[in-house]
Amino acid sequence: MPGGSPTLSVVLPVRDVEAFLTTTLESLCRNDREDFQVVAVDDASVDGTPEVLDAYRDRLHDLRVVRHEVAVGLAQARNVGLEASTGRYVTYLDGDDWLAPGYLPRLVAAIEHHGTDFVKVDHVRSEGTKRALVRVPEGRRDTVLRPIDTVLPAGRATLVDYCTAWSGIYDRRLADRGLLHFRAGLHTAEDRPWTWRLHLHAESVAVVPLAGYFYRRGLAGTLTEIGDERRCTTSTPSTSCSPSLAGHPEGERLLPKALRTYFAIVLHHVREEARLTPALRRRQRQDVRERLLALPGPAVAQVLAQVTPERAAAVREPGRPDLAEGGVTQAAGGVVAARRHDPGRRREERAGWATGSDGCSSSATTRPCQRWPRRSTGLRRSPPSPGASTRSCRGTTCSGRCTLRLAAARRRRPRHRAAAARRVGARRATRRAWCSSRSR
Repeated sequence: MPGGSPTLSVVLPVRDVEAFLTTTLESLCRNDREDFQVVAVDDASVDGTPEVLDAYRDRLHDLRVVRHEVAVGLAQARNVGLEASTGRYVTYLDGDDWLAPGYLPRLVAAIEHHGTDFVKVDHVRSEGTKRALVRVPEGRRDTVLRPIDTVLPAGRATLVDYCTAWSGIYDRRLADRGLLHFRAGLHTAEDRPWTWRLHLHAESVAVVPLAGYFYRRGLAGTLTEIGDERRCTTSTPSTSCSPSLAGHPEGERLLPKALRTYFAIVLHHVREEARLTPALRRRQRQDVRERLLALPGPAVAQVLAQVTPERAAAVREPGRPDLAEGGVTQAAGGVVAARRHDPGRRREERAGWATGSDGCSSSATTRPCQRWPRRSTGLRRSPPSPGASTRSCRGTTCSGRCTLRLAAARRRRPRHRAAAARRVGARRATRRAWCSSRSR
């Protein structure tokens, strides 16, 4: 890069990632070129992160470090790194992730080949020793597309749902138009409104089958695992894409997709609100209520009629304590069951024993046989007419367990069958040995 601007700038925000930063920087060394630039933003780290960055100044061709005395968060740290970068193309890298060798040169070659505003690629999710390939939810590969045409349909995952800034490369002209800056103050889900704004206003995108980014999951202390006040920013209006749709010519057509996306965020945080303190839980629910009241009622009703019952219940009653503890939420149009995952209950239902909440007696002596699943008795599940007897026992109810059900249960016991076979085999072997001894 003698006498010219770099081809690619890698924005690397870091904070207290000493344990993983060496792996990250080593992967950058395996992707380094003379025309590549790395801008690391140290967001007030208190561990050995600054020393690790200083150790790699001589190993990378162009490593620039910006240090903050006070932490400003991931979104603003990325903005600071973007302003300090000078490359023609920009990409992002988190401080606890790493890259495959040769990934960055192939990423630059992809955007230069297609000439688009940005390019999206696959990535690899790393959780402990497990690796899983995560593909971009867009089947048209190596094709130039209009980003706004990849938002719909609302009923399935599309390119706008692949909301990770680090899974792509972006032309500098997007930054000049203000499309690469993140909303300051967001600590989680900062990529979601950023991705929506990019798809609404960029002109071209291409999806390339390239997987070289390794994303770590399940680390303690990461933004996806926190349980403090930073998590409450996810349910505020700034994380929804509705403000980006205001005034857009396609806003009305894309609103159902935006609402489904926001409802998914609400459901995710209702499920995990046990991480929050009671005060933060009340604050999050109040934020959700205020946001829902500001949304257009007809559009919300249309989307709720299409989403799953659990998601509809979470949106209709975001402040109901019984939704978090397990129960039944009364909603418009019927009763929506919103029970939490209960392994013990699911084992009972799989075994064919219905509990009191399913309409059957919880007593051990009287159980309506018509409520037993088909896989247990081989009978139809529909209840018989009042007073009529069933094939399963002497009447509509029976005392104790039904004979047919017990017989079906015995047929599903492979361990018992194996033990019986071993006993039969042992008896036959004993008989053969006795016969051979008599014949001699």
